[in-house]
Amino acid sequence: MKNPNSRAAVARKIQRLQNVADALAAHAEYFFFINRLTVIKSLCVPPDAATAFALDLARRTVAQMRQSPEKLPHELALARRAVKAIHACHQSPTLKNTGNARILWYEVQRTQNEIIRPMVKYPVRVIKSMRLLGIENALGCATFPDAAPDWTYRAARTYTERYNSHFGTGLIPESLPFLLDVIRFWKKYYDLETK
Repeated sequence: MKNPNSRAAVARKIQRLQNVADALAAHAEYFFFINRLTVIKSLCVPPDAATAFALDLARRTVAQMRQSPEKLPHELALARRAVKAIHACHQSPTLKNTGNARILWYEVQRTQNEIIRPMVKYPVRVIKSMRLLGIENALGCATFPDAAPDWTYRAARTYTERYNSHFGTGLIPESLPFLLDVIRFWKKYYDLETK
C-alpha cells in the first residue's frame, strides 16, 4: 500500500467503481454517466500513480490496436513510441524524459488536429481514432505532471466510454471489460486485490 493511512478511503473509492461494474454485469443498470470515473482523480495522490496508470492503459491500447482489423501502421508506431515515452517518465521523471514525452504528445495530437467550424463561431476537433485519442490522453499524464489527475480521468474516460444507440454514450454494458481493467489496475496498485 502506498499510503497506509488512507487504505480504507482508497478501498471505498475503488469500491464505487466496482459497484458500477457489478451493476452493469448483473444487468441491474444499463447506463451510468461517465463522470462516475472522476473518483480516479483522487487516486492519483502518489507521484507515480498517474504515469503508472497511463502506462497500463497505453499498453492495453497498443495490444488492442495490434488485434484490430483496421490496422493503421502510422498510428500503431506512434502508440508504441508513446508507451516507451510514458515508461521512461514513469521510471525517471526527469525534465528530459518529460520534454521528450511532450514533443511526442504534440505529434500525436497533430495527427487528429482537423478542426471544423460547423456553426462558424465554435470550432470542433474531428477525432478519427478513439484509440489514438486514448494514447494522447495517456501521454498527457506523463507530459503534464501538474495536471496528471485530470489527464488520468481523460485517459480512463477514453478507454472505457462506449456508445450504443439504446443507451447513448457513457458507461454501458459494452464498457464493462474496459472498466474492469481500470478497477484491476487500481486494486493492484494499492495492494487491494483479493486472493
